[in-house]
Amino acid sequence: MYEQEAKKHTEEHAGKSLDDMEKKLMDPVPQFVPQHLLCPLTKKVFVDPVRTVYGTVYERKAIEEHLKQHKYDPLAGPGHELEMSDIISDWNMKKMVIDYRSRQIQ
Repeated sequence: MYEQEAKKHTEEHAGKSLDDMEKKLMDPVPQFVPQHLLCPLTKKVFVDPVRTVYGTVYERKAIEEHLKQHKYDPLAGPGHELEMSDIISDWNMKKMVIDYRSRQIQ
């Protein structure tokens, strides 16, 4: 009985995706988000930004998915080959996003 209740509670409270939680917690009124804080692939605010050797910043999961099917930088286009080893964490962008989100909370 305890395990069933624990499982039910977990599904109700912890089984939601980050997107679902964000929709529930965020103000439904559209807010201005600076374009440089948005991933060009997902059109969402960065969570784990990475920079390519070409200087473009993407959300890590989005560029990883792209690279499973295509071996080039999506914005630079074919001819600009890209591999997983060509992307690195972008700590400056991460800091800008954290600062932005902190201001939104205040």
